[in-house]
Amino acid sequence: MAWDAIKLHTEDGLPVSKTDRETILDVAEQVILGSEHDPKYVFRAAQRVSRNLHLIESLRGYAKRAMIAAGDRAARDQKLKDKPVRRREMDQLPDLSHRDDIENRVLIRELLESLPALDREILLRKVSGETGPDIDREMNLKPRTSESRFRAAKTALQQIFFKTPDIDKRSRAR
Repeated sequence: MAWDAIKLHTEDGLPVSKTDRETILDVAEQVILGSEHDPKYVFRAAQRVSRNLHLIESLRGYAKRAMIAAGDRAARDQKLKDKPVRRREMDQLPDLSHRDDIENRVLIRELLESLPALDREILLRKVSGETGPDIDREMNLKPRTSESRFRAAKTALQQIFFKTPDIDKRSRAR
């Protein structure tokens, strides 16, 4: 297969590094050879993986899950194309509007794992609805610590996800 023809670019449009490209294409080859799925789905998944490189810590693991999910989607799509649908079965068809749920879950998990354990715990508790004072009391923290750690964790996730410059670095440079 002509692997050179496959274009892998980061979110900024720059070509991925040689080692990342080799890793992504190695995983793609394993998935294609290990299944009977249409390779175009796997290649599209490889391109999505390369666009999310700035968010991924475990490239091989993320790429493998994303490409296997793409292959499974291909098989499911083919099965739906091959099967004639009766009008009364229309309500029973799977909802395919959430195709990237697995990839998004993996990406969120990787983003959360990039946070320190304390910040991650506080963030998850805040998101689940606990109040700052309750978190401080249950985790034996000083008053308002959870609120400041929550803001710091939220800012860190935004900087990673949206690639915003570090505000602290900008203010120190002045």
